[in-house]
Amino acid sequence: TTMQASAGNPVIRYAGWIMLPISIVVLAFSWHKLPLRRFRYLILMTILIYASSLWLRNYSDYLNIGAGTAAQGRYFIPLLIPIFAVVGLGFRNYLKRIRYQVSFLFICLLIFSQGGGVMNYMLYSNSRWYWSDSRATITNFNKSTQKFLRTFIRL
Repeated sequence: TTMQASAGNPVIRYAGWIMLPISIVVLAFSWHKLPLRRFRYLILMTILIYASSLWLRNYSDYLNIGAGTAAQGRYFIPLLIPIFAVVGLGFRNYLKRIRYQVSFLFICLLIFSQGGGVMNYMLYSNSRWYWSDSRATITNFNKSTQKFLRTFIRL
């Protein structure tokens, strides 16, 4: 009953959702300025084919089962790296100064780190997970990492 689509700090979660339409607008206006024309179209076609196949799979499951089913969004994770690369190139055209580019990159990394991935395992791990011969060193390192990450990430 308390399930949500994305966990984490609400301010950062909403910032991530705000970035989606902004990224689409920036890409629409800077698409012709981006380098590697064939690469752009390859990524676009891959995303369209992949999204269409997932939708068709979900729809055919719905028709066969009679209830809503869904292929999880985690199947888009392999496509996120090229998507983020193209979006980053689009924003580079509008953020001319290096300090704006670095600030934008830091904000994006902070937004993308919220609510999952490997950091989730770091935050919830405990000393029973580690090998006994190096337990003290790893446990101390893990506690330091958890303390640092909890200042930025709220799950």
